[in-house]
Amino acid sequence: MSKRPSSTCISRQIPTKRPRFGPSRDQPNEPPPSPYPRLKGAHLPPKIRALPHILQQIDVFLMTDDEAAIEAARTGLAEWLDDLIPEVDDRTVTNAILEASTHGHIACVEVLTDEYEDRGITAYTSWETLQEAIEAAAANGHLEVLNHLLSTVCPGSDTLRKAELCGTTRGALGVAAEGGHLDVVKFMVEYAKVTDYPGHEMLGSECSALARAISGGHKVVVEYLLNLEGCSWDFRAAFVAAVDAGDKALADRIYVQTPEKDELFIMLSCRGNLDALKYLYETGHNDAKLIGQAFVKTTNWEGNDTLEFLLGTGRVSSEAFEKGFETAVESAWDRVNMVQFLLDKKRASAKAINKAFVVVQDSDILKMLLEREHIWDESIRAVFEQATGNLSEYDSRRGQSGVRIIKLLHVKDCIPSNMIGKAFVVAAEKGQSDLVALLRRDGRISARMVGAAFAGSATRKKSDMVMSLYDTTISPDAILAAFSNAAAQERLRNVKKLVKLFSDHDLVPQEFKHKAFVIAARLQYDTPLQILCESGPDYWPLTILKEALAASREDEVKNLIRKVICDQLYDPKCPWAR
Repeated sequence: MSKRPSSTCISRQIPTKRPRFGPSRDQPNEPPPSPYPRLKGAHLPPKIRALPHILQQIDVFLMTDDEAAIEAARTGLAEWLDDLIPEVDDRTVTNAILEASTHGHIACVEVLTDEYEDRGITAYTSWETLQEAIEAAAANGHLEVLNHLLSTVCPGSDTLRKAELCGTTRGALGVAAEGGHLDVVKFMVEYAKVTDYPGHEMLGSECSALARAISGGHKVVVEYLLNLEGCSWDFRAAFVAAVDAGDKALADRIYVQTPEKDELFIMLSCRGNLDALKYLYETGHNDAKLIGQAFVKTTNWEGNDTLEFLLGTGRVSSEAFEKGFETAVESAWDRVNMVQFLLDKKRASAKAINKAFVVVQDSDILKMLLEREHIWDESIRAVFEQATGNLSEYDSRRGQSGVRIIKLLHVKDCIPSNMIGKAFVVAAEKGQSDLVALLRRDGRISARMVGAAFAGSATRKKSDMVMSLYDTTISPDAILAAFSNAAAQERLRNVKKLVKLFSDHDLVPQEFKHKAFVIAARLQYDTPLQILCESGPDYWPLTILKEALAASREDEVKNLIRKVICDQLYDPKCPWAR
């Protein structure tokens, strides 16, 4: 076990001998007061409880090596820490770096980063902790620690870590600006200028340092950042911060420096920065085209209050409103609420509503439009047809969306029987059992459609679907088509079920079983042929056997057919062998 700190490295040193105070005869021992978590539940004599420095020493004495390393880093005891680090794991080393960086103990940080490099620690969690340490040092104004960390931490050739370090330094600049640490801010700006991470801009429009300095009320930092050349900053956030702070003069200065002024108005609208948006509008930025653009883009976000303001200006044209309505239907963050909000305004034309109805893929939106607006029959049919095409087992999201839409719309009288039938067949082919069960009860589903669905479902891996569709109305042709589908996909469970149906002579004429034999031979799979041969005592006509032999290409299939021919040739009961 590592040594505890001696009197040379800690003022509140651990005594060389454990204190031995006897319990008071007048009152029982009681647990020590907070904050000594390791002494929780311990009953110490009153004389000990009255001495905080002794309690602290006992608490330190009870620490594990990992806990002691963190405590040494927190309190800046570099000698004690240097003695402890050989005994701790990699995670504790990086956690101690974070602790020392937070409290600005440069000597401890140097000890720990040396150990970090000596061990060659590469774990991603450790890398993340180093990023936290950089931001912690910046947030607390510890410039010396920050300088050391940034000169030590290296992402190497790892492009992901380069990007993350760029984001960390941008974040460090932001928290330093928010805390008013001008020296750290200047250092980070210079660091960003000389550090080259291709594709990653530290002092660009994603950097919120200016906004955070404004929010923190640090005017000296604000002036420094505003006067820097070649830095674009996040001017939207900075403008909002200035307006929120009531500093209209500063807001005007930021607006002047903003390169894309129309884009600023639009982004304020989209982000719901209503006070800042109103300020721009009231200071003359009230062009109808700009307001229309802002309205359209805001419908894609969550900003009913902002939209109310824009509509209240009277400058949102009918064209802009309908384009915004279409945008909301297609891709708004909260489509149901946004569409409902816009419908309540009663400004969308029937054409715009029906156009939106056709492009939407959300059954909740479709239901709302059906309940609230007049939807044309051709629009309903177009959506139903699209939903049928989306019944894909490979794209579960689109497939389930298609199912919900078909369930919603199939009750409409304007959906013709051929569309219902196609949806029924496709649902069977794609294994949508709930939808198949629902549509089969529809009066527009004919026996021919059921047969087509039966044949199509035979390609499924499980036989449940195909047999759930079977009844005595299924034609022999449908059974043969189902067999062909199942054999082609080697769905042997379905093949066995279908061969049993062929064996029922009362329902299926034998010629269909014979056709199935030829089909199986043509498909070059011997297993379906074997299943057919094992299905009953019937003899195969010689013409069918020769036709199957001529149709086959694989030796295994040919040999199986030849075996059947030979077996029947020498069977005295075979009709054609006499």
